[in-house]
Amino acid sequence: MEELKQITLRLKMSLYEEVKNLAESENRNINQQIEYIIKKYLDIKR
Repeated sequence: MEELKQITLRLKMSLYEEVKNLAESENRNINQQIEYIIKKYLDIKR
């Protein structure tokens, strides 16, 4: 199993609400949604 790194992330409440709503609509928790968004962004940048 891959090691996990815990971080603190500060978001504007409006951005947090958008991510939360998206996570709920895609049956993910907020952490999973943020991880998904970051992975997709990195795929585009590669």
